[in-house]
Amino acid sequence: MPSDNFKLLHQSQLSTTAGALYTVPANHETIIKNITVVNNDTEALWFTLFHTTGTTYTEATTIIPEATIVAGGWAEWEGSMTLDASDVLGGDGEQASELTITVWGDEIDVS
Repeated sequence: MPSDNFKLLHQSQLSTTAGALYTVPANHETIIKNITVVNNDTEALWFTLFHTTGTTYTEATTIIPEATIVAGGWAEWEGSMTLDASDVLGGDGEQASELTITVWGDEIDVS
């Protein structure tokens, strides 16, 4: 029987190179409910997010294209984004160690 695990799925500072932030474990499905990106810098910076089934971080897998956050500001997404086992939420940012991303959701064990 499936079991829910509502939790912090990921928190880090974005890199300037697009890469995996969260990968759904085997025998699981995930519902992402909230994503927050905070700009810790003194200038406006952009970030990009991707949803992929592999390691392709291109326009074809972009879910949020270069969104700019003002200095000291934040961007927030709330909704329901479903991911299957091995799906990847990826991202990158304009400047390393200045954009903090936090992802919350429900990781469902379907084994």
